[in-house]
Amino acid sequence: MLAAAAAACSLPLSVLAVNSAQATTVPATVETASVSTVSSVWAGLALGSVRASLSYDKATVPVNGKVATTVKVSAAGTGVPGAEVRYFAKARTGTTWTQFATSTASSDGFARLTFTPGSTSMSFKADVVTPVGPVPAANVGSVSVASPVAASVSRAATVLAVAARYAGRPYSYGASGPSAFDCSGYTSYVVRAALGRSLPHNAAAQYAVSQKISRSAVRPGDLIFFSGGGGIYHVGIYAGNGRMWDAQHPGTTVGLHAIFSSSWVAGRIA
Repeated sequence: MLAAAAAACSLPLSVLAVNSAQATTVPATVETASVSTVSSVWAGLALGSVRASLSYDKATVPVNGKVATTVKVSAAGTGVPGAEVRYFAKARTGTTWTQFATSTASSDGFARLTFTPGSTSMSFKADVVTPVGPVPAANVGSVSVASPVAASVSRAATVLAVAARYAGRPYSYGASGPSAFDCSGYTSYVVRAALGRSLPHNAAAQYAVSQKISRSAVRPGDLIFFSGGGGIYHVGIYAGNGRMWDAQHPGTTVGLHAIFSSSWVAGRIA
């Protein structure tokens, strides 16, 4: 929802805020803030003729993702009014607005600021101060940070959906799909199709390049590796509830099987 926000020249002025019902934290980092000075063209301009608007490039970002914001300042009938426009950034935490950065309009009439939100949601607005007085921005914005849990669920669903696609394909030693698979040929094929990652066609080598995780941290879509006789001899795709997708041995087919041994470790392909 859009809204306007006014500010007094004598108070600390902001440039970002939104949805008063949302609690947010101050952005973790400010990546860029353009600041330049251009000769003033404000003589004779009435405050009522000056307008400011806020735009931003995305409403949802991944964890540690960046949001680029722009405040455009213009005057009715004059196009770009020039510099001496101050742009102040604030984020809402509970009921409090906290200033975290400032920028100044450049000669094209735009003030730009890029930051990394510091929580799962962020409220922001744009208030602008000009030589003829404060100008409230015509709109406000909000951004959400994608939950790591949600991202994990989406990743798992993708991997498991691809894994299930090849159910019933026969086991064949050395095969890497899609008509037949051995264990590491199957996992490498699924990971490449689901995540775009290439893995070696060898269970031990796949474990070596994976991110090692504890058994308590294993999630559906992770790889589980079975060991015995001093090395890794089998790999499958963890499906949850004591089961995995795998290609086991000659005479069997790819399928959803019970985890057959307690001697396993887990790895995640980032």
